[in-house]
Order: sequence, then C-alpha cells, then structure tokens
Amino acid sequence: MAKKLLKLTTLLSVLLLLLMLTGCPPKVVYYQLTVTTDGNGHVDKDPEPEEKGYLKGTAVELTAVADEGWEFEKWVIDEDVVTDNPYTITMDSDKTVKAVFEEEQPTDKYTLTITKTGEGTVDPAVGAHEYDKDTEVVLTATPAEGWDFSKWVVGGTDVFENPTSVVMTSNKAANAVFVEEEPPVGPFPKITNLSLTTEDFMVLQPCTENLEIRFQVAVSGPESALVEAEYKVIHVSSGEFVAVEIPEDNWGAPWTYKISNNFLKDNIGNPIPGGKYDITVGATNTEGNFSSETISFYVKYELSSLEDAWIVDSEDSQIKVVEGKCVVGEGDPATIGATIFFDSKITVRIYLVETSDTATLDEMLTKGVKIQEKAFIADSAVTEDVEIELPDLKPLMDADTEYNLLVLLFTPECGALGCVSCGIEDWTLLDCDLVEDTVPSIECLPCTCPDPCDPCFVGYNPGIRINNVLSTTPALFDITLTIGEEVIESGFTFLELADALEVRFWIEEGTLDATPSGDTDLYWTVVTPTGVELDATCTILIDFEEPEAEIVIENCCVNEGITETTFSVTFTDNVGLKRGKISATGANVVLPDGKTAGTWFALSGTETTVEGTITGITGEYTLIVETEDISCFKSINEKECGINTPPM
Repeated sequence: MAKKLLKLTTLLSVLLLLLMLTGCPPKVVYYQLTVTTDGNGHVDKDPEPEEKGYLKGTAVELTAVADEGWEFEKWVIDEDVVTDNPYTITMDSDKTVKAVFEEEQPTDKYTLTITKTGEGTVDPAVGAHEYDKDTEVVLTATPAEGWDFSKWVVGGTDVFENPTSVVMTSNKAANAVFVEEEPPVGPFPKITNLSLTTEDFMVLQPCTENLEIRFQVAVSGPESALVEAEYKVIHVSSGEFVAVEIPEDNWGAPWTYKISNNFLKDNIGNPIPGGKYDITVGATNTEGNFSSETISFYVKYELSSLEDAWIVDSEDSQIKVVEGKCVVGEGDPATIGATIFFDSKITVRIYLVETSDTATLDEMLTKGVKIQEKAFIADSAVTEDVEIELPDLKPLMDADTEYNLLVLLFTPECGALGCVSCGIEDWTLLDCDLVEDTVPSIECLPCTCPDPCDPCFVGYNPGIRINNVLSTTPALFDITLTIGEEVIESGFTFLELADALEVRFWIEEGTLDATPSGDTDLYWTVVTPTGVELDATCTILIDFEEPEAEIVIENCCVNEGITETTFSVTFTDNVGLKRGKISATGANVVLPDGKTAGTWFALSGTETTVEGTITGITGEYTLIVETEDISCFKSINEKECGINTPPM
C-alpha cells in the first residue's frame, strides 16, 4: 500500500512539474467582421472569414466595388471615416464597417482625343480637347504630299467621310488614317516651256497697260498619243473659270496663246474681277493618264485706296510720339502701319518731306526723298493692314527742321516719264510732325536758399535741371531719387522752362525714414519722354542736429577752503562748430588767452575742447556753456555745483 501511494505521489509530482514548465494551452480567439453598404455597390473581402469569424490579428483587405452610375465615397469604421480603397483592417476586436456609395453626377463636359496614323494634319489638332455636352465637332483630315486620306476611326467605327462630325455625348476618340499614294504608272503626257511672254500684270486702273497676257506652251505625248489638251483660265478667289481646247494641230511644238481683257470680260465676269488668275494647261493620253502645269498672272481692275496710316507703337522704335510730335532719336528703325484696299498688286511708297514743302503733291514728290518702297499682292479685292519698316531716319534729317512722312499707293506700270504723280492712286501725310531729338543733359541744383543761417532759409529743397528737352511736361518724365536706401518716386515740385525742366524735392526732419546728416548723396535717375536715360549724383550738406557741449569740473563740491577749481568743455557737432560762450553765476570764469568769459569765441571742426578755471567760489555756482554750429543751430548746457556735490 505504501509503495502504491509512493508511485501515485511521484506521478502527481511529475505532472505538476510538466504543467509548471509548459503553462496552460493558449486560448483561440475569433472576431466578427460586419460589413454593410449604403448606396449601390458591394464589398469584396480578402481573405473570406472562417466559420467562426476571423482569427485574432488577421489583416483583411476590403475593396469597395461601385455599380455602374455609382462611385465609392468612403468607409465608416465604427465612428472613423476612411477614404482609401482598398483598405486593410486588422481584426483585434469585433468590427463594423460600412461602405458608402454615391451616384455619379452627370458631367457637362466631355473629352475628344484626336490621334492620326500616317502623314497629314488634322483639325482639331492631335491631342485631348474638352467640349460641352452635345457639342457637334467637325473633324477634318488633310493628307500630306504623297499621302491620301483613308478613313476616320471614331470609337472603333470606320468613317470614310471627310470632313465628318461627332456629337459629344460622352468621351470619344477619333483617329485619322492616312495611307501613302500609289506611285503613278506612265507613260504621261508632257507639258513643257509653259511661260509668260508678257508681263504678268494686266492693269485696268488707274491706267490701261498689258491688256493682253500672252503665254507659250508645248503639249506632247512622246510615248503615248494624246487624246485631248486644253488650258483653263481660273479666277483663283471665286473659282470662276473658262476652258479652251488646244487644237490637235498645235500639239507637239510650242505655241503662243493670248488672254485679253475682253476675253476675261466675256468668260469670267463683267466687270472683270481683279486678283490672281491661274493658267492651267492639261493633257490626257490614250492610257488615260493626265498631266498639268500652272502659271499665274494678276488683273488690277479697281482703284486702290489708303484708309489710314500710322506709326506702329514700339518701345524700341526710334520714333516716339511726344505731345503731338514724332521725335526721332536712338532706337530701332520705325515701322509705318497702313490700312489699304487693293485687288491684286499695289506698291506702297514713303517719302520724307520737309514740312515747308507740303503745299502740293507734286512739290512733295519733287522735293521729298523716297525712303522706302514695298509691294503687296492679294488674290482678290481685300482691305488689310500692312506694315513697312523705315530706314534709320536720323542721317536723313537736319537739326531744327520739321518733316512729314508722305505715304502713297502707286502702280509702277502707270508711271509716265516726266509725270511725277502718274500711277499714284491715293496718298496721305502722317498726322505727326517729325523732329530730330535733342541731346538732353542733367545738372545738379543747390537749394534755393542753401545757407540755414540766411533769413531766407525755410528748408532743404535740392534738385536737378533737365536741359535741352523737347517737352517739359512733368507727367511725361520718369524720375526717381535715391537717398541712402530710400527710393523716392513722387512728391517732387516742378518748374517748366522753355527747353528745360527743374525738379526739386523738399527734405524736412521726418520726411525720410532715416534722417540724413552731414554731406548726403542724392542719386537722381531720369527717363525723358523720348526714352533717353540720364542720371546724376548730387551732394548737399544737410543738418538737423544741435551742437553739444560736455562739461567736466574737477571739483564740484563746495567745501570750506575750496575757492577755485579747473574745468574743461568739449564742444561737438555733426557738421561743424562755429562759436562758443562760457560764463558762470556765483563764481568767476578764467579762460585761456584770446577768450573772455561771457563773450562768444570762435570754434572750428566738429570737436574742440576748451579748458579754464573757476575762481571766487564762496558757495553754490552754475557753469553755463552756449554753443552754435555752422548751420546756426544753438544749444545751452549748464552744470550746477554746491555743498556735497560729487566731483564731475
């Protein structure tokens, strides 16, 4: 019995030891994840839960998937809001998650994305373009030389019309497809020697010149017989044309053909439309191959007119308009702008004319100098703004002489020998007299009453005079004054003279952030109305400070037996000392030779020390020091001495 009890006790001991060494088995914990939705959509969970839920510590990725027409807005996790999607949640407790979806708001704009395949241009250009809802957009494809348009691919659908259009009811994509042209297969007719044998300009106004346009050409079929040939005369802007058959007898060798004004009147229009005309010669051979060549000419039917002319405003132009005058100075050559009506070719001429020679057009053309000429060409009757750059005008002008610019429209074909005004269709003088700019200068001006000791002195008003200027209107100048770190752009006073402008600035105590003292540099910069930049540094003496006197008395204590003591006075001033006076009450003052107590004596420099003796001390006394500087500022300093006064 005892043995069994011992065995049982031993077994229990072993079990207890094992339990102590290994501990209790861990408890398995699961948490529940509850997911709901608000709106149209669902939530995917990765991983899906086990039958008991999610094991403690499991990371679960939640992905919100919105239905069509809806979009995910946020997660509501217990009381927290999260917008990340997907979102990972760690199961460390029971969780409640709500996925919130909201309806997509209808958009008012859509994007059209344009691309292309092959070589060519597209309109709209390649790229993304935003349009309002329901906008109809026209798509146009233009092939490059050697390429053909094949089709548009709009939203995956082939569209062979060009141009075509799309209506923006959603985002759309359109691709223009270009393909290379097939190389031509000969033989082809030959068109050679196509050229004009007359001038290329038929003039019907303001004179009649070149009423027949002649051209020559040879059409042939060296490798295959021709079946037909013709030339067309086409008015380019209107598209009106007439076709003329080239007879078989004229094939092979060059022949000359003519186009008269009557031919155009009968076949193109009456009156004859002015502008550009193309002569296109074409031929077809027995293989059906076609060749063509084109040459052009112009017809002037209507008189040209000059509606306006002006100087083009430019910061760098050598012409600046100042109070109604055109001032010619330094800078880039000026440009003349003009509004002109013309129907084919017109030449704009510009003359520089002295104002005294502008009585008649003939006088201006005879005495003026032609300084520029430029021709303009149009396919049809147009009114347009043109620009003509002028040469440098300064070498062409004399000082103190006024000029004008004459702008005229001219047809050289109508210019007759000995007739200075023939061929001129319209003209105008620019409404601005030209004068050569002067050479301005700048000089410093002292204050109107520079001496503060003078009764006329009321303050500091230094300034500058801008000399030799064409205008003295202050508002036309750009003026700045720099004193120390402070830049001043306003508050100036002005005096307008005949050919100069005086500018002054009042400086008083407190006018500037930092009160100037002593010799002060004033840096002036000026831009004149014609853009000339000037600058000057002017130095003036400015003084707002009183002089000072420091009194030192060797023994200021009046005790029994002390009847005299020495003293010193140090005079100082920021700009210069003028005079001083030392006196006393209750005692006597003895000064060095040349100086008398109670009388002004001369001082100089910015610091001077005067020593003396106080005698006749019997009780309390006061030493009085008066000082005056070169600006006539005065100061009084006093020192009282008495019984038990400590030494100073």
